[in-house]
Amino acid sequence: MTDSADEKLRQSCDELAAGILAVCETCGAKIACTESLTGGLLSDAFVRIPGASNVLLGSAVTYDI
Repeated sequence: MTDSADEKLRQSCDELAAGILAVCETCGAKIACTESLTGGLLSDAFVRIPGASNVLLGSAVTYDI
């Protein structure tokens, strides 16, 4: 993937994460993540967005090889 394609993918991910956080905050919902194969990518997508701590309670990345 080119740098330009990587940036477009990152922007799309950030927009989606920001939208999910906004909906959750509006509804008073909270998010808690438990991840394995993603290695923390889901929670990373949320914490890159300013204000995520208003909605994201936390994340646990647990897996065993």
